[in-house]
Amino acid sequence: MKKWHYPLLTFMLTGLLVACGGQKGVTPEVYKQIQEGMSQQEVEELAGQPAEKEANNPYDVWIYDGQDGIERGATVRIEFSKEDQVLFKSQKKLFEAPKAEEKKYNPEGELKEFISTFNNLISQNKDMEFLQPISTEGLDFKRTTFYDGQGTIITVTDPAMINDANQYSNKMHFEIEEDGTLYEIYYIGADLEYPVLMLHALNVSEETNDQILASYKDIDVETLESKSFNFNEGRYSIVVKNGTPRTLVVTMNDK
Repeated sequence: MKKWHYPLLTFMLTGLLVACGGQKGVTPEVYKQIQEGMSQQEVEELAGQPAEKEANNPYDVWIYDGQDGIERGATVRIEFSKEDQVLFKSQKKLFEAPKAEEKKYNPEGELKEFISTFNNLISQNKDMEFLQPISTEGLDFKRTTFYDGQGTIITVTDPAMINDANQYSNKMHFEIEEDGTLYEIYYIGADLEYPVLMLHALNVSEETNDQILASYKDIDVETLESKSFNFNEGRYSIVVKNGTPRTLVVTMNDK
């Protein structure tokens, strides 16, 4: 029987790894370390070269094999922005599926205060009959526990904002803490009046308001490509995307 000489075997295995380009699978711990805004070089230092690069996207997309996941065939997908920074990451079979708890909810704390202020502003604009107040009871509450490093996220939405086609024509949903403290407000819709009242309810200055409204209208008329704009005022980080539909996201920096 042929006996292997161990130094020779080590040399052969090392050569095989080099020939494979140094690829390595993304483990759960490495996946958690990949953060939005990281450069491609930083991702490569953490995860190595991807198993595949998608070329049919406007931006770079890297696909990795998962390693040490809960099932075989785990994969990791990383999308990069035009600036070659991580825009979004997702995974399959690397972690357990998120666990969700849903129930009806009456707003409390800071969320209740915001809804009350917002609804008062709507009542003062009776000439705009299409404006719809946010319900003060029976909201949809969803607590989702993620196992991929996101922790637990609580979202609250108003089911009355869904139309007959099961679409949100003007939707606001809220990300909150357990006590109702606001973390994020997300608006998606076609009308400008909702985000205007939303920002007024948060006491955002008229100057910032005007800049946000101007950004909503700043569209490339030739390509119709949507644009993103970022604003900061006090405790708020505000992101506007003027595509179809429009979106406005307000994040509270002190949370």
